[in-house]
Amino acid sequence: MLRNQGRGAHNASRWSQPQHYSVGKYVEELLQAFSQMDGTEFSSMISLMDGHADRLLSTDLCEAEAENSPEPSELHTLHALGKQYMNTVSCHLKVVYYLSRQDHQSAFNYQEEMAKIVAASLPKLPSDDLPWYLPVINTVARDLTSLALKCDQLMLNTDGQTSSIDRAFNMIQTIVRTCAAEKGAAEEVSKKRALVPLVNQLFRLCFRTGRANLCKPLVRTIENLKVLDRCPASQVVTFYYFAGKLAVVEGDYVLAEQKLTIAYQRCSKQFPNNIKSILRLLVPLRLRLDVRPSEEILRKYGLAQFTGIVQALQRADISLFQRARDDNERDYIRWSIFYLIDNLRLIMFRHVFRKLWKVQKAHIIAVSDLTVALRVAGYRTSVGANEADRDALGQMPTDADAECIVVNLIGEELVKAYVSWAQKKVVVSKTDAFPSLRKG
Repeated sequence: MLRNQGRGAHNASRWSQPQHYSVGKYVEELLQAFSQMDGTEFSSMISLMDGHADRLLSTDLCEAEAENSPEPSELHTLHALGKQYMNTVSCHLKVVYYLSRQDHQSAFNYQEEMAKIVAASLPKLPSDDLPWYLPVINTVARDLTSLALKCDQLMLNTDGQTSSIDRAFNMIQTIVRTCAAEKGAAEEVSKKRALVPLVNQLFRLCFRTGRANLCKPLVRTIENLKVLDRCPASQVVTFYYFAGKLAVVEGDYVLAEQKLTIAYQRCSKQFPNNIKSILRLLVPLRLRLDVRPSEEILRKYGLAQFTGIVQALQRADISLFQRARDDNERDYIRWSIFYLIDNLRLIMFRHVFRKLWKVQKAHIIAVSDLTVALRVAGYRTSVGANEADRDALGQMPTDADAECIVVNLIGEELVKAYVSWAQKKVVVSKTDAFPSLRKG
């Protein structure tokens, strides 16, 4: 939780100072940021991701007895900030203190107090103060989310109390409501500018608990307010990533591909790990649309797990597809995309059917011919009654299996056709027999 993260030349010079650090020095730096109305710098001074948090571990603040509430005497010099900011800083120091004691629950409680201070201050915050206060809102919400997720990971809420994740969600949602309800403010001083990063934190919480559907109204709110154009690129990329992930959960794969494509296009190449996370979802979604990534992309971002799947789709090789799926099953499950990969079987069957249709150049195809095509492509079923039709790969498909596959393809609108059960024929539409996958 406490770690250094570069924030530019200004912070780099501050970090390069001698190791003799004190709460007094911290207060001095914080007052300087406040006097200059530097919201980015001030927010970094109450952030758990900033270097000062690590340096405070070696000060008197974290050498106190565990039962003592850390209220350093140096804090009295913060009276110029006003009660609101004094309380914010005091809570932050307590968070650092309890994290140094590995007491994550107490640290979360004080981070929640910081969020309550932010929520209480927003309705009466002067419009002119909002631009510099925005980073403070974002920082407090982000750290609250991180601590909630950490408490959940450590299973600190097992006694029937409201979980830290639920408390964090409710707290951030309160701030969201306040920002969304504002009316009449000019764009540059509107509280709505804080909505995107706040919603991103709610996404993080909801996906951890499997309740992503709670964020669907928030996505509509963000898109209706049209605030994305005024947000930093990092926040926009994060929003579209989660919005795409939400669309995957809801089964709207076309929308998911659109959202994740925007995230991919806007993500800076300086963050390859972020691009990799986006591609883990985007690649199987595009494969469903018959859009295959290049080998160079897969190699560049370490996504060799998709190589076999891509080759199988390109060749209409069902046996290769099944081997690649099974070999990488653990990674697909860990990335929460196994269902997307497994669902590509229908696209594979469509490719086999289409190749047969092109070869025969006819709109009436015998079911038995499709059965043969499936066998040649390496398709095998897991069960079967006829041992004579079993080979080293498994049970060979029957005409009944072929008919079931065709029915599924028709039901998913991947093929325009109907089955003549009496004559064991598949009658394919003479126009647009294989419609665009983007309509599916």
